[in-house]
Amino acid sequence: MPDNLINTEKDIGTSTLTFSQLRQRYYTGRNLTISGEGRDRKTKYRTGVMTEIGDIEIFIWEKMVYELIVKSNELPLFERLMAWCRKEPFLLNEAERKTYALTLHAARLFENKEWAGYTDFHENSPAKLIKEKK
Repeated sequence: MPDNLINTEKDIGTSTLTFSQLRQRYYTGRNLTISGEGRDRKTKYRTGVMTEIGDIEIFIWEKMVYELIVKSNELPLFERLMAWCRKEPFLLNEAERKTYALTLHAARLFENKEWAGYTDFHENSPAKLIKEKK
């Protein structure tokens, strides 16, 4: 697994990315020196997501996954994931809900019948509601 840091979209070609390449493996955190040394050193903390293609800064990863969702015409599915995330008490704010929904979407977890939220998520799916109306 590569350990390269991806801090901008220019660091990789975004035209051929897949959900499996952007699937989150784990969060990363690095203390980076911006300038200086010793007591005059200026640092910043970088939060990222380790994926198949490398360590992507969290904001860049979120943007890339969202763009892939739009490109794949899966925005209604993402909106349903966001609605599901709004019911979860452990997600405290909208930013956490969005990041978690993007994580679920990139991992395609909603397709896995062993996912703890599978039944609840698919219970009111548009496909099921259409079948029930017939």
